[in-house]
Amino acid sequence: MFRSAVLKLTAWYVGALFLVCLVFSFPLYNIASMRLRRGAERQTEVVRKLPERFIPNSIVPMLERQRERQLDDDRHDLINNIVLINLVIISAGAIASYLFARRTLRPIEQAHAAQVKFTANASHELRTPLAVMQTEIDVALRDKKMSIADAREILASNLEEVERLRTLSDRLLSLTRSSDELKRKSIKFDAVVQAELKQLTKRYKQPITSDIAKDVMVSGDAALLRQVLNIIVDNAFAYSGVDVSAVNVVLKQSEDEVLLTISDKGVGIQPRDLDRIFERFYRGAESESAKPEGHGLGLSLARDIIERHDGTITVLSKPGKGSSFTISLPLISQA
Repeated sequence: MFRSAVLKLTAWYVGALFLVCLVFSFPLYNIASMRLRRGAERQTEVVRKLPERFIPNSIVPMLERQRERQLDDDRHDLINNIVLINLVIISAGAIASYLFARRTLRPIEQAHAAQVKFTANASHELRTPLAVMQTEIDVALRDKKMSIADAREILASNLEEVERLRTLSDRLLSLTRSSDELKRKSIKFDAVVQAELKQLTKRYKQPITSDIAKDVMVSGDAALLRQVLNIIVDNAFAYSGVDVSAVNVVLKQSEDEVLLTISDKGVGIQPRDLDRIFERFYRGAESESAKPEGHGLGLSLARDIIERHDGTITVLSKPGKGSSFTISLPLISQA
C-alpha cells in the first residue's frame, strides 16, 4: 500500500517539475530565438550599408537566405538542447522525488505498522479471556448436573478473566491519553513515594525496604508518577520468585536530577529482552511462567509517563540475579 503511495507521490512531484520546466522552457526559447534573429539581422544590416562597389546587390538576398537557414539550424539546436536539459532535470528530479517521497511517507508507514501491530495485539489480549469465559459458560450450560460448588468455581474463574479485561482496558485507556497535555505542578516527591509504598505494602502484604531522601521536589502530575511506581513495584513482586521480600526502593537527588530506583532479586531479564521490554504488548520468556496475567503494557505506559515529565527510565538486569529500574526526573528548587 505504501509503495503505491510513494509512487503516486513521486508522480505528483515529477508532474509538478515537468510543468515548471515547461513554463520556463517556452519563454527561454522565445528569448533565445529572438536574440539569434536580432544578431543575424544586425549582420545583414551591416552588409547592406556597404557601398555597392564593394558588395553587389545580388549578395544581400543570398545572405538573407543563408541567415534564415542558419537561424533554423540554431533554433533546432536550441530546441534539442532545451529538451536534453529538461530530460536531465526531470530524470534527476524523478530520482530525488522518489527518495523524498519515501522519506516523507516513512513516518506514516511506521505509525501505520505500529497501529496495526497494536490493534492485533490488543485484539489477541481481548479475545483470550473472552474465549476462556465463553468456553467455561458453554460447558456449564450443558452440564445439567452441575453443583453449586462447580458453579461457584466457574464464576470465580470468570471473575478473574473480567479483572484481566478491566486491567487491560484501564491500561489501554491510559495509553490513549498519553498524548494529553500534562498538568504540571510542584510535587513533594518523597511524600508521594512514601504514601504509595505504604499502600503497596498493604496490598501485597509484604515489606518493601526503602531509603527515601527528604524534601525532594519535582514538577509534574502526582497521580501519574504514583502510577509509574505502582507499575514497577507490581512487576518487581511478580518476578521476585520465592524472595518476594527483596523489593527495595531508593530515592535520592543530586544537583539537578532526582533518581528513583526500584530493584528486586527475582528471575531477571534476558539480555535479548532488555531492549524490548518497553514495547507495547512485549513480554519476555520469563513472563509466561512468572506473570501469565500480564499484558505487556505496564512498562510501556511507565516510559510514556516519565518521558512526558522530561525524564528517562532505564533498566539493569541479570538473569537469576534480579532487575533494577532507575527513573531520572529533573529536580526543581523549593520555593
